[in-house]
Amino acid sequence: MAVNLLEMAKGYLTDAVINRVSGSLNESPENTQKALTGALPVFLSGLISRSSSPDGPGFLTGMLQNFMQGPSASVQPPADEDHTAMMQQGGGLLNSIFGSSSGLISGALAQYAGVKSESASGLMGMAGSVITGLLGRQMGSQGAGGLVSLLADQREAVTAAMPSGLSSLMGNIPGLSALGGLTGSAGSALSGVTGSLGSAIGGASSVASTAFNDVRGSATGGAGSMANDDRGGKGFNFLPWVLGAIAIAALVYFLRGCGDKKDSTAVTSSTMNDTTSASTRDVTATADTIGNTAGAMMDTASSAVGEAADKVGDAISGAAASLGAFGAKKLPDGVELNIPANGVENRLIAFIEDKSKEVDKKTWFDFDRLLFETGSAKLKPESREQLQNMAAILKAYPAVNLKIGGYTDNTGNAANNKKLSQQRADAAMAELVKLGVSKTRLEAEGYGQEIPIADNSTAEGRQKNRRTSVRITKK
Repeated sequence: MAVNLLEMAKGYLTDAVINRVSGSLNESPENTQKALTGALPVFLSGLISRSSSPDGPGFLTGMLQNFMQGPSASVQPPADEDHTAMMQQGGGLLNSIFGSSSGLISGALAQYAGVKSESASGLMGMAGSVITGLLGRQMGSQGAGGLVSLLADQREAVTAAMPSGLSSLMGNIPGLSALGGLTGSAGSALSGVTGSLGSAIGGASSVASTAFNDVRGSATGGAGSMANDDRGGKGFNFLPWVLGAIAIAALVYFLRGCGDKKDSTAVTSSTMNDTTSASTRDVTATADTIGNTAGAMMDTASSAVGEAADKVGDAISGAAASLGAFGAKKLPDGVELNIPANGVENRLIAFIEDKSKEVDKKTWFDFDRLLFETGSAKLKPESREQLQNMAAILKAYPAVNLKIGGYTDNTGNAANNKKLSQQRADAAMAELVKLGVSKTRLEAEGYGQEIPIADNSTAEGRQKNRRTSVRITKK
């Protein structure tokens, strides 16, 4: 990526700018810095999404033209910026991109950064003005298509920069799809719903395929079979179904046409007439049955889609709500974390500080914002914040040692599951070591599918069993 808009924008937010803005808002410089750092990827993610819509290029061009004529366009940070003008003009940008969700987004930012709602709204506007101003300066050398491509190139950087805590809060905003991705149980729930939906469609395919083969056998004496359904674990193959539907439609059309058409050729056998007529009626009736069956199965699939969407929405809301509100937590060494009330960090700290709690082999704490690529031990960028928090906790409590455990559901090969769970536990431990924790204080073990905590026969149970946990081995 030749141009990184986020890095360029951060270059404008110097200490002098932060101090000036925090003073005007009566907020601490630390919280102001945190809010602006979070606001930049949030605004850019919305702009990327909006520009990729069918009317995106036209919207983008019009927005930039209007902005470049405003008071914030010619301001050169940091010394001479009119921050009030930037916040006000940026407020209009927020409304044009996020619409009625603007207030909800500002509220999530305020909760995440620990600033007042009105301050968060202004800082979102300022971030929007900085990003839009930078983009506007690219407008002279690129057309609308080039600007859309430039924005699309920012996706990876935006995903990496989106704080997971803020992403979790934004996941609770209806209709908003943050580039940071679904976190925690919401992401797992989505995978389970996708699997359920695939099974529903696969079931519809099986019924339609069987019915079509029955008709084909009746019409051709059973010669041949339907084209192979080459799924191979890669999802439902629609081609055989589509071809089958076309063939059935053609067959019905032909047979019904024959029933209505006067044949000029003399038929000498009344028995043949009766047989042909009966066959025609049977095949036509069977084809009608298939049509009704296929329609019913499509209705079922459509219903499954609706239920899937509802489940995903509920999972997103539930995941964010279950973590509780984010708040400041000061560690013994003076480091201050911004962590959710019910997150693993707070529960771990409580266990460490409670002298009545003894170390044992049964007390595990599940990570709630640690994500891996599907079928891989590669950590997603949004996992970094929670691992940074865990590293800070270990540094603040130097007597504490941890063991990381990896777990899977029972889907697939047991040996492969155990190997993957070990790799994921190792990956989390390696990241903590990179963050400055001594390797001698850490252990990692993959248990695969051996220790389920829920019923693997349900999607919800399998989601709970796919987890990474930590256990205190010394304190």
